[in-house]
Amino acid sequence: PDLINSLIHLKDLEAFRARQLRLLSAKGNDVLTVQYRMRHKDGSWRWVESYATVFERSADGIPIKSLAVAQDITTRRASEQRFRVLFEHASDPLMIFDHSGIIDCNQAALELWRAGSKQDLLGKIPSQLSPELQLSGQASAHMAIGLDDLGRRDTRPYGNAAVRTPAIERLGRCGPVVRFGFGTSPPCW
Repeated sequence: PDLINSLIHLKDLEAFRARQLRLLSAKGNDVLTVQYRMRHKDGSWRWVESYATVFERSADGIPIKSLAVAQDITTRRASEQRFRVLFEHASDPLMIFDHSGIIDCNQAALELWRAGSKQDLLGKIPSQLSPELQLSGQASAHMAIGLDDLGRRDTRPYGNAAVRTPAIERLGRCGPVVRFGFGTSPPCW
């Protein structure tokens, strides 16, 4: 315990211990993860992601042996932080989707859609925010189905789709072009 207390960052110790407790009641082949900072031998703090599972139990189901693997994710966390800053401060409206709708957006998207906060957009799909008809005369709901289908068929990394139609071209001449990303990964324009 003293070794763990000296190696794991004080702010992350509670999450680490909570994962250890959840491991005692883990079912079957559950793999539990936790991210925390750990002191490196040079004295710096490194971000670590740890995966743990129970692989042997007593006859009454009590964990006897577990296996944990830890991976240094410091570089990944720094990259994610840089992406977050670029995403949040981009002048173009950006939104990230999954199958349930918008899961994140930046300030420019809030301004474009005249939303007071992210909560006003989260969970919505673009056709819910669009006018009933697009400039082309096509129904927004119908166009959304086509864009979603195109995004799912797109073979580029992260499944993002950049769609240019005459209506989008006209919109681009008179205001910002809204780019939509499909999937749960960050957009890659």
